[in-house]
Amino acid sequence: MITHYTHALDLLDQYDHQQVEISSDQKESQPLDLAEIRGLIASMKFHFAAGDLFGLEKDRSLESSVHTVFQTFDGKELYPTPKIKAANLLYFLVKNHSFTDGNKRIAAAVFIYFLHRNNILVNEFGGKIIDNNTLVALTLMLAESDPKDRELLVKVIVRLLTRR
Repeated sequence: MITHYTHALDLLDQYDHQQVEISSDQKESQPLDLAEIRGLIASMKFHFAAGDLFGLEKDRSLESSVHTVFQTFDGKELYPTPKIKAANLLYFLVKNHSFTDGNKRIAAAVFIYFLHRNNILVNEFGGKIIDNNTLVALTLMLAESDPKDRELLVKVIVRLLTRR
């Protein structure tokens, strides 16, 4: 039984010792378009019969969150892999609180949309890399987290996206 959870137990130990390491596969990622995201939000609003406040942008922080993960400096991407982009995207969307209502649901949906678009959502056997319970736990963890822990939490998410 324990061998089935070795990856999780190792990751918890690395977290406790603040030694979470991530690989930097240099796979190119598919960018997100704000119109697509807004379309996703509109479909969520319809699907969940959400109120008028759901997905109502408070400011330009949605745009900022999305553009930040694709930033470059001196010709190099600041977030070099799709997994690192995905983890930071979830973090920024949760923490920037861009909407009047639905922030966590929207952040989680955009995260899984990005994973799907970049062929990270499912493993080679067709199983979800991030299941429903993990998605909820990650989103709530980020919402309640201290901003000084961002780097470590992003590394944990990247490791959870690593196929094992």
